[in-house]
Amino acid sequence: MKKLLSLILLLCAFSLCFSGCRKTKDTDVIPKEDIHTEYEGVYLTCESINTYTCKCQKQHRYNAINVVWHNETEKEVIYGEAYAIEYKNGEEWEDITPKDLYFNEIANLLEPNSTTSKTYSTGHLHLSKEGHYRLVCKFSTAGGSGYKTWVEFDVEYQNS
Repeated sequence: MKKLLSLILLLCAFSLCFSGCRKTKDTDVIPKEDIHTEYEGVYLTCESINTYTCKCQKQHRYNAINVVWHNETEKEVIYGEAYAIEYKNGEEWEDITPKDLYFNEIANLLEPNSTTSKTYSTGHLHLSKEGHYRLVCKFSTAGGSGYKTWVEFDVEYQNS
């Protein structure tokens, strides 16, 4: 029983390690400084970051970043499965996505004036440094032009 309680407390502590995402509701007005996009009206917001432990021998921990894609335009938007994670190192953004990471080539359609939720796993990354990060996604509009949007978040570890 003590082991179970210890495990539950440990998982709760790890779930508190990540902050920086704020849950949004349909009625929330999102501040301009929280919208990062190269194409006005198409952007991401962060719903939450969850920490999980895999049941393999080494008990690896990984994170899932839950975002909402917003399309406030009259155009269809197409986005894929690919994404990058960047770490803010001083004033520069450093891409920490492994070069040998491959994504399925799936096209997701986001209808005009709609939203959809998507989860991105960081199980293949090491978000071991405290600091400021961003999840960067590419998309295109009907017509084929390519753009980027991103959501920023902080990683902070609690002292245990």
